[in-house]
Amino acid sequence: MGNFRMWLANFMRGRYGTDDLNKFLLVVALVLIILDLFVRWRWVDILTVLLLIYIYARMFSRNYNARYMENQKFLAFASKFRKNKGAGYGSGGGFAGFSRDKDHKILRCPGCGQQLRVPKGAGTIMINCPNCNTKFQKKV
Repeated sequence: MGNFRMWLANFMRGRYGTDDLNKFLLVVALVLIILDLFVRWRWVDILTVLLLIYIYARMFSRNYNARYMENQKFLAFASKFRKNKGAGYGSGGGFAGFSRDKDHKILRCPGCGQQLRVPKGAGTIMINCPNCNTKFQKKV
């Protein structure tokens, strides 16, 4: 078993692996497989096989930049449908790891939408966005 594990580790070295888009596509493929158990349409079989080929092609790809950009486009699109906009699948949610920070509050800049971390309980404070230099007042 150790030899196979080493072979697999060497094989995957330099390859992209899996990401949020692949996980989503795998769930879609699973749904199509379950659907095919009931409807038995030929095009569902073909679509499932093509989807699985695409998933494995992305996983074994050595073109990191192209796969990364595909995943970023997917995450941007998927964030429109999620409650917690800053989170990808499995990331735990939140803003750069501060989701469980009880001493700070996350605000959005009205100028550019940048998320800003400010201390809780400071009262009404003047905030200066480091991204667009918009100044705004907020009670925290």
